[in-house]
Amino acid sequence: FEPTDAATTAMVCAERLNDILLCLVEGVAGSGVRHIRLQTLLRERMVVLRLSSPQAISDQSFGPRRLSLYNRSLSWIGGDLKYQPGQGFEVSVPMACAA
Repeated sequence: FEPTDAATTAMVCAERLNDILLCLVEGVAGSGVRHIRLQTLLRERMVVLRLSSPQAISDQSFGPRRLSLYNRSLSWIGGDLKYQPGQGFEVSVPMACAA
C-alpha cells in the first residue's frame, strides 16, 4: 500500500453497501422470512444485487424513512434501491463501488 494524493471513495462505497445489504438481510429475516436468496447480476456497467425469497417479502419490516435513507445513501455513490412488491429488494451500484 502506498499513499496517494488522488482522492478515492471506493472504500466508502464498499463499506456503505455492506451496511445496507446487511441491514436489508437482517430486516427481511426479522420479518419471518426463512429462505433468503442473494443474486448478483451485471446490467449496463452496474452491479445489481437482488434479495428475494420463495416467501413474500414485505417492505413493512422497514419504515419508509429507513428505506429512504438507504436509497439516499446509495444515490450518493451512483446507485439506488428498489422494492418490488412480493418479490424483494434490488440494489444497484456502479461497478467501481462493488469492486
